[in-house]
Amino acid sequence: MTAVLAARAEEFTAPERPPLPDIPATPDPRAEARTLELAARLASLLRRPIDYIDPTQCKLEPLGGAMIDTMAGHRAFRAPINRAVAAQIGFDAVPIDNLMLGRLRRAPSSRLAVVILTAPLDEVAHVARLLAAAILSRRIRGTVMKADREQIRDALGGGVFDFAIQEVPVLYPSLCELDLTPRNEPLQPTTEPGQVGQIEQLGMAALGRFLDGTEPSLAGPFALRLPSAIHYASRDSAVGRFETIHCDQIVKIVRRRQQSWSAIID
Repeated sequence: MTAVLAARAEEFTAPERPPLPDIPATPDPRAEARTLELAARLASLLRRPIDYIDPTQCKLEPLGGAMIDTMAGHRAFRAPINRAVAAQIGFDAVPIDNLMLGRLRRAPSSRLAVVILTAPLDEVAHVARLLAAAILSRRIRGTVMKADREQIRDALGGGVFDFAIQEVPVLYPSLCELDLTPRNEPLQPTTEPGQVGQIEQLGMAALGRFLDGTEPSLAGPFALRLPSAIHYASRDSAVGRFETIHCDQIVKIVRRRQQSWSAIID
């Protein structure tokens, strides 16, 4: 009897079901708020560049940096001076469009790029030092003389030195492949006025290469936040090209080592 019923059932075709409608994903309020915050930070930099860029980079012919700063301090002149400087240095060409907003919603590396561009420079310098230590990790670990190692420790700081020795080989080994600097240069910052040591140079170059690989339109504006003594334009001769694996490892370093940024990029 069961066999007969099964045979009769095969004679009837099941009615076609209409395709299920696409159900839009429920927006994540936290993600939307984070995207809005980052867009606002970026817009603030682009609209008020004088608050962010290095004074030596603030140019508006025929006005000098001191005159620009004085005029910007006056409420009536602040907005037009900022607009003029933004146009002069090309900030008005940096896009904040739907494509960028989409990347900010879904890509931690893009969110980190905006944070690098807009964060206080002391925080940026700390992250740059971490990246320099990671890239130089192989050379640091290969330093044999105790006096040389102590000199490097003094230059990096004890915590960053230990990070280069202990964490980088295990957690971020691919970053060691990016070091293109001459091997005969001392691994120490300089105290000479107007000069920048190799560690500082390399760290800022690494941040620039990260921007090149994630949000290239932000790499140029970042250069204007730095003093001219940092040879940012030649960053590709100091640090290798960032691939996806390198960018991902930079994000991991920030998550572990820069908590104030981690809350924004996660």
